[in-house]
Amino acid sequence: MITPVLSKWQDIKQFLEFNYSYLGTIVSAIELDGKMSNLFKVTFKKGDIKTAYCFKISSLAEDKICYFTLPFNSRLHYQAELISFCNKKGLKIPNLIKTNDKTYFKSTKSDIMMLYEFADGPLVGNAIINEYLSPNTVQLIGHWLGQFHACSQGLTMHPTPNRLTPFIFHKKVEALENTAFQKQVHHLKSQIQTHLNSCLEAKELKEWVIGPIHGDFHAGNLLLGNTLSVIDWELCGLGPRLLDIGTIIRSLKLSLDSIWLIAKSYSEGYTSDKKLRNCIREQVIKHARTFAEVRHIWFFAMHYDHQKELSWKYPFW
Repeated sequence: MITPVLSKWQDIKQFLEFNYSYLGTIVSAIELDGKMSNLFKVTFKKGDIKTAYCFKISSLAEDKICYFTLPFNSRLHYQAELISFCNKKGLKIPNLIKTNDKTYFKSTKSDIMMLYEFADGPLVGNAIINEYLSPNTVQLIGHWLGQFHACSQGLTMHPTPNRLTPFIFHKKVEALENTAFQKQVHHLKSQIQTHLNSCLEAKELKEWVIGPIHGDFHAGNLLLGNTLSVIDWELCGLGPRLLDIGTIIRSLKLSLDSIWLIAKSYSEGYTSDKKLRNCIREQVIKHARTFAEVRHIWFFAMHYDHQKELSWKYPFW
């Protein structure tokens, strides 16, 4: 029996059975714990075999942080190519499941719908809430992110450099004028550009500084089972690597000691070259907090209401 999870669940069920009929029939569907009501565990049965998948609904109207000038649909195809590229190189990421007509996504007037391989395990975000995040977990996260940035290097399906617009903040941020908040945005942009310029001028860092990124690498998108699984890739794109690192630093609320631990494990995951590891580690320690502030500003702006007073704390830790 199907468990109703939304008032429109029958529409969703019909959509899944029509577009993924080759997977079998749906035998159960539950809203995933700890996530919003746009993410579900859906189990199909084909013959005697039951297989679980993750079904996600994303709004086309969401105002996302941008890294490059590609339209929304192109970003979705970028996501599929990036996940496939990394899996072929040995880094396990839950794959997108193709529909009957071999596409990765289906859309309505307001939503994009997609199906992923199911990843099991408790959310790292729950560990933060319960205050039991261990140094070993911090190292594991840093090492995995370094591996992802390394193995995604070479993906050819990305914009050319002259199409890059890495620092378009949330449009609500750009609309704020003559405030201390906006002054901080301009200050951060200046710091970021300094970091990029110094790395692009350094031969050993030129290939590292900008490349494929997850774009939303926070604790709520990390599942820690037998291995670390990373979900929610809709914000992936081409951008500054430190944005992923800054995002997880903000999410984990890391101390300076733990930032050093992330820097060390990340650089070791990225390369075995000792000189390059040292250079990357220095950049992370020096600039990661700036990118953590970028994430903080974006998150703040998502909840900004010009009709209400919202306190702006800087820095956020």
